[in-house]
Amino acid sequence: MAVNRCSDTFVDEFVECGYTIERGMFSLETCDRLISVANELAKRRNEGWRPLMQPHREESIFWDALSEPLLTSRVSSLVDGAVDGLQSEFFFSPPGTRGFAKHQDNFFVEAPAGAFASAWIALTDITQHNGGLVVWPGTNREGLLQVRKIAEDGGPMQDPNSNNEETIVPPKYHSKDIIVAKGDVVFIDGWLVHASHINHAKANRPVLLCTYICKGCSFRAGRYAKREAIPLA
Repeated sequence: MAVNRCSDTFVDEFVECGYTIERGMFSLETCDRLISVANELAKRRNEGWRPLMQPHREESIFWDALSEPLLTSRVSSLVDGAVDGLQSEFFFSPPGTRGFAKHQDNFFVEAPAGAFASAWIALTDITQHNGGLVVWPGTNREGLLQVRKIAEDGGPMQDPNSNNEETIVPPKYHSKDIIVAKGDVVFIDGWLVHASHINHAKANRPVLLCTYICKGCSFRAGRYAKREAIPLA
């Protein structure tokens, strides 16, 4: 695990760029266990490799990840105070899965500015080739941006919201690919525009997404996600 203290650089990068990365936060063994339990849960749900929404409600290992004290303390240092858990989602992203279109997470959640953030936990080594993240640094300072409808089909193995529309990114911002190793965590501001590549590899690209809301703040539950603020203590 990483050291239990946030550096000024960690927070400053998040404020300036809209994201920051903590290397090696989760052990390789924990990553493998999360994948194994997700595979079993997928078999029980009988939905193929469709993303698992709110797996923490069914398996304790996902609750342990969502409520991991080191993880939640990092998030609390990046937003406006103590946080509750809001959502977990496990992405299998099998070979050929189309990436998520450009989006801002807070477009869906509708939380107050500075009250919502996500932790994108890499459970395998991830690059552009196997479906890595793409971010537009600095877009977090724009607030809610306009979207446009798009006709792409994300496919049955992708989140239903993945390709309905895309965020319109002002031309002054430029994309950056995020390359992370197994066990790394990418912390994402709710307003940061980001997307993901198609998985061109021959294996799944497993990721666990955990999202958080400042205590007492409003949010949209969503018909698909059915978000609930959950005390983590």
